[in-house]
Amino acid sequence: MDIAFAKKYIDNYFACYPKIKQFIDGTIREARENGYVETYFGRRRYIPELAESNKNIAKSGERMAVNTVIQGTAADIIKQGTVLVYKMLQLECPEARILLQIHDELIIEIPENRLDIAEKCAEKMREAGKVFDVPLDVNYETGESWADLK
Repeated sequence: MDIAFAKKYIDNYFACYPKIKQFIDGTIREARENGYVETYFGRRRYIPELAESNKNIAKSGERMAVNTVIQGTAADIIKQGTVLVYKMLQLECPEARILLQIHDELIIEIPENRLDIAEKCAEKMREAGKVFDVPLDVNYETGESWADLK
């Protein structure tokens, strides 16, 4: 891709969404001042790369700072949601079990006669994300095997 075209594309994006640019710039500024960033829930990551004289390494640190806040917060939410799902399953369907988490997906084994539990699991995940003013989208699917889903 032509560098001039890419720059114009990015500039146009930030012109349309100026608050995203403010968020990125503010996150990088705070990371440089503090030497670390925190997720929404206070989990901290130190980023020594920001102090490097090598510009490529420092830029990498800037990307880490922004990604940590966004992806780290998402990871915190799914962790909290997983705990809520686990507790609900213990009470309402002890024969169900959480098998695996992959990024933002939770794979749960539920007896065929208790597929109603899938919606309750989704609701617990929504509950974990209610710290924000906008609802977080939670989808679920059921199937005979993981391969049958999607």
